[in-house]
Amino acid sequence: RYGTGFRAPSFNDLYFPDPYTPGNPDLQPEESKSSELALDGVTQMVIWRATAYRNDIDQMIQWAPGAGGLWSPENVGQARVNGLELDGEFDTGPLSHRVALDVKDPKNVLTNKQLQRVAKQEASWTVQGEWQQWQPAVTWRYQGARYDDAANTTRMGGYTTLDTALG
Repeated sequence: RYGTGFRAPSFNDLYFPDPYTPGNPDLQPEESKSSELALDGVTQMVIWRATAYRNDIDQMIQWAPGAGGLWSPENVGQARVNGLELDGEFDTGPLSHRVALDVKDPKNVLTNKQLQRVAKQEASWTVQGEWQQWQPAVTWRYQGARYDDAANTTRMGGYTTLDTALG
């Protein structure tokens, strides 16, 4: 697959009136080119998919601290995200499972640094059951380490969440 994209800055990106997180009227719109190659199938009752992808983004909009520590949106000249995503779905008795892993290399092409606040690894596992008219579910999510700044000097650790739902 191949596609192109366009994202105009939002009104808040351009003109947010808060003095601590001001907008940036000089923002340029994002433009992107995305391509992916996927392979999927069914093996031993597991529905699986492997997808390799590449996203090239010109003028990517990211919120970042500027002079004086105030956060505002700015353009990243050229960003590239190469990655591999693995997904699987299977059942164990009355439970349905969905497992996903995304490993990527998010880079600012001009500085060769990891994109600010974009992790290299993400994973999730959702287990859903059915009981009478109810569909309880539990989702575990992992977000890998990333950097809080464009210079990659302030490392933010990864985290895990556990979500529950009842539908």
